[in-house]
Amino acid sequence: MTRTRGRPLPRGELTSFQTLAFAGAVGGAGLWLLYTVVNPLTMWLTFGTFIGYAVIYTVVLKPMTPQNIVIGGASGAMPRCSAGPPSRVRSLLKRCFCF
Repeated sequence: MTRTRGRPLPRGELTSFQTLAFAGAVGGAGLWLLYTVVNPLTMWLTFGTFIGYAVIYTVVLKPMTPQNIVIGGASGAMPRCSAGPPSRVRSLLKRCFCF
């Protein structure tokens, strides 16, 4: 892709393994931080966002359909759902359906 060809991975400066190892380390540290400092529900919502964006949107939908941006938008809406530690499930659901 023209837009991304100058990045380190396409230029061959980094291997796929190095990229995955870094993403796993940073992502794992972030999930641990959310679990310990915020709450487990927020950590799981964030993990779901990662799976939705990195796997479903990028790997599956992006090459297959022009509707990928519509479907991938759900991952962009997820941070609104985890905007803070919910005191009740009801308040979490209200935030999720406001997007």
